[in-house]
Amino acid sequence: MEQIQLKQLIDQVMAAMDAFNLSKSTIESYMRSAFAPIRIFFEKNNQVLYSKEFINTFLISAKEQLNNHEISERHYRKLRKASDLLEEYYITSALKWKTRGNRTKIKVNGYFTSLLLAYEQNNSRQLAPGTTAYIKSNILQFLKFLEDKGHKNFEKISFTEIRDFLLHTSPSHRGSMGNVLFSLRSLFKYLNETGITDLRVEMVLQKSARPRKRVLPCFSHKEVEDIFDQIDTSTAEGKRNYAILFLASHTGLRSIDIVNLKLTDIDWKKDEIRIVQRKTGKSLVLPLEADTGKAIADYILSGRPNTDSPYIFVRSIAPYTKLSDNGIGMNIIKKYRYSTGATHSAGDGKGFHALRRSIGTWMLEAGVPLPTISQVLGHHNLDSTKPYLSLHYSMLAECALSLHGIESEKEGLA
Repeated sequence: MEQIQLKQLIDQVMAAMDAFNLSKSTIESYMRSAFAPIRIFFEKNNQVLYSKEFINTFLISAKEQLNNHEISERHYRKLRKASDLLEEYYITSALKWKTRGNRTKIKVNGYFTSLLLAYEQNNSRQLAPGTTAYIKSNILQFLKFLEDKGHKNFEKISFTEIRDFLLHTSPSHRGSMGNVLFSLRSLFKYLNETGITDLRVEMVLQKSARPRKRVLPCFSHKEVEDIFDQIDTSTAEGKRNYAILFLASHTGLRSIDIVNLKLTDIDWKKDEIRIVQRKTGKSLVLPLEADTGKAIADYILSGRPNTDSPYIFVRSIAPYTKLSDNGIGMNIIKKYRYSTGATHSAGDGKGFHALRRSIGTWMLEAGVPLPTISQVLGHHNLDSTKPYLSLHYSMLAECALSLHGIESEKEGLA
């Protein structure tokens, strides 16, 4: 098959997307947050031509970002879909845009269909279209379940049918049963208000327990020192990467805030960093320690290219523009972490964001109060900081209770 430049293929795909009457914001979103990261990834690896193999490499990198909580599940799905669109157009020179409305093939009887239509019209005045569509999908599965059990309407519906449906659907809704419960509560509220049934389900359909969260690891001090030892600070790129990693490991700033750090955000006279956090929109003032300031100053004075960019950290090759918001931190730390020779695996949680978890845990180990840690990390409330308690292994060990005085009388356990 004839080869094509990635940039040209992206332009062709974007032109083809126009034919599906997508909103301007949707097309711009794909261009900015999906195709742009792919293009940047290719450029950084000196890849000009489109390649399915290289797209797969990009998706592996994106999956690592997802596992390291550097991008959201929604962002990852968009990157994956953009990659599929490129491959589809490359092979067929055409696109088939699939929407959520085309996914379901569930059919129910005329009564249930009419009821669902009336319910949907009622909801459309109160909820966003996307939320209404999602609730409709859950309710359609419930109605189909009722029909398969021999029910043609709601005359003989009891709590038993609701319980059986929840047991039936739970395997396919791991982690999202709360949404199913919300959908059923919404349906029965409508059924109660319209007099279709007087079955009250509020107490039965209480919100499910929150799913367990995996506690991700942090770096030890030695691991971070080993990473720094791999950086060649005699080069401009090395000075930049050293300053970025030093800043992350000594302030806990997020990758997005570091790459968007401007020259004017540092008050050298007061030794302060002043930013507005991209994730929360909240202002944050941090002390600039001497070693951190030295690393940044060394890059600015001896490594940063001559550019008019207002941002501190820029590309090491022309054009000397701001670093990408997506994945740059993960790429930098992965490069030097591999060089340490330490045993690790993709998705083990020790990506760029682990530096932020690390400094939070280190402060806790040093006896810094949780409210102070929360303030340093720019958390809006203490709940966001509490996960660091579960990372503090030495303190957890001290919390373990002795079994002295609770001796077992059962033979074989004494």
